[in-house]
Amino acid sequence: RNDVQRAEYKRATDFYENCNVNNTEKELQTKIATLQAELPQKKEALERTRLRLERSEKSGLQHFDEGLMKMHQALMENLGQSRL
Repeated sequence: RNDVQRAEYKRATDFYENCNVNNTEKELQTKIATLQAELPQKKEALERTRLRLERSEKSGLQHFDEGLMKMHQALMENLGQSRL
């Protein structure tokens, strides 16, 4: 084997050793419990975001912002053409 193959083999064995150390039954159960505890908070945050987006769409601000962006782009194009 050459040095590159040895280094690659060492890196792979280190990775698998770390996987075995970090993925014990107790560690996996702890990770699952942590994720399940975070789920209601994430669900609430997503629900708040969804409601905020619905409100902004209903208020018409999104259409105003899109119109403003189109006007800005047209202005920048006109400015760019006038400089030529």
